[in-house]
Amino acid sequence: MIRRDPPFFDFCETAAAHSGELLGVPATGDRIEMTNTAWFRIENRQVTDEWPRTDMLGLVKGLDLVELPF
Repeated sequence: MIRRDPPFFDFCETAAAHSGELLGVPATGDRIEMTNTAWFRIENRQVTDEWPRTDMLGLVKGLDLVELPF
């Protein structure tokens, strides 16, 4: 987590097994990897605003819903 007054920035990488239906795709057991980032504004020790970004391309790639040229 990176702190800049006033917002905070968070970055995380997530990996999981595709063990249940997701976006209409039956479970495959394949590993899915995604990155997530978010900006937070904190006032009086409470989150007052959040701007998340989820790596949807990583998700649909992990589900084999898209084929990338690289």
